Amino acid sequence: IVRGGMLGGGPGAAAVREDGREAYYLEGNGSTLVWAPEGLGGRKEKLVLPPHLPPLSWGAGMAWDTRKGVLAIVSFGGEGYFYRYDTRRRQWIDARSLQHRDLASLALDPQTGGYLSLSSRNLELVRFNERGELEEVQSLKDLLVDVDSTYDKGNRPADGLAVVTGGAGVGVVNVTDGTVTHIWTLDAQGRKAQLTYKAGMP
Repeated sequence: IVRGGMLGGGPGAAAVREDGREAYYLEGNGSTLVWAPEGLGGRKEKLVLPPHLPPLSWGAGMAWDTRKGVLAIVSFGGEGYFYRYDTRRRQWIDARSLQHRDLASLALDPQTGGYLSLSSRNLELVRFNERGELEEVQSLKDLLVDVDSTYDKGNRPADGLAVVTGGAGVGVVNVTDGTVTHIWTLDAQGRKAQLTYKAGMP
């Protein structure tokens, strides 16, 4: 499990509370949000979107700000949306258009309270504020050394990539067939990236 990111096999994107006793995850093609009040593997309850919000499909990334009680979800395919759900009041907050930007993962930025995501099709780092409003898009095409070896550019997007955060650090991780193959550390302000791990590297 990558907390606030993706689950390999079975359910899709997932977010787990720090003590593991509560979780949210997506089922099917990312169209069903599931609440697991006792953690993954316990009882579960499906959460239905209200009719005034766009239908959820192809949910691809999830991040949970447990301090504020806000769960964020990004979907791709077609227009795509950034959804927010209040986990304390147990009600949906809103959904904002992603304007056809396919996003592969989502992470909470602990420094700003906003969110970071990756565009799998265009290899972009995308920043949102805490309300899910787009703030900045940064190209990673020329920053991620050896990223071309992780996917077939002519046939599919880089859907194995995920953004992760911790403290002041931002990283990009590639997972292929359940194995971490690359890790890059980003200095977003300096527009630099370093390949800090590659499978098979001495």
